[in-house]
Amino acid sequence: MSFNKLLSKTCLLVGAGMLLFIVGCQTQSKDDNILISNLIKDAAKVKSRGMPIPELYDKDLPVLEVEEKAPDFSFEDIKGNSYSLSDFNGKVVILDFTATWCGMTFDERDAFEQLKEKYKDSLIIISIDTYQLDSNEDFKKYVKIYGGNWIHLVDKDTKIASMYGVKQTVTTFMIDKNGFITYKDNWITSLETLESELSKILGYTITKK
Repeated sequence: MSFNKLLSKTCLLVGAGMLLFIVGCQTQSKDDNILISNLIKDAAKVKSRGMPIPELYDKDLPVLEVEEKAPDFSFEDIKGNSYSLSDFNGKVVILDFTATWCGMTFDERDAFEQLKEKYKDSLIIISIDTYQLDSNEDFKKYVKIYGGNWIHLVDKDTKIASMYGVKQTVTTFMIDKNGFITYKDNWITSLETLESELSKILGYTITKK
């Protein structure tokens, strides 16, 4: 194969990959304040599997790991209810750092729906919107369209994301009943993985259908 043909084929493959990536993460049309091209450039810069949070990707943040104590924080959800993470001591908590523009998170939301239905009050799920152009009303509309019978909040000024060292959307933490991090993933987590990790904490045995 000639060099020109090889180069052409490589460009086609790269182009196809970028197109699939763009389809996976669709941006809200809000005055074009955040462009897909810029997000892709930022993702390449930090070698991120997810999409960087523009305000945080180049900052020096703490890195929280499994077995560390999850930092406590207080917040108001999109319904106006006030909570602290420590309010949920004695329950398993999933922290879901997400963004309304990213279509790649929909499968994970479906997994959360199934877990919430199965484990009910034993599990608290908190979805944290890191997209700084969103308001509570924006996130409410998102939840109404895509579902989510759990707690949702907008992380204004990225305070919570900074506390947890989250530089990209699609980051998940699982926290045990005593407030320690037991699982962390910087990408979309499957239902099977989430339930496996959850069963370790709750002492359940998963029965496959």
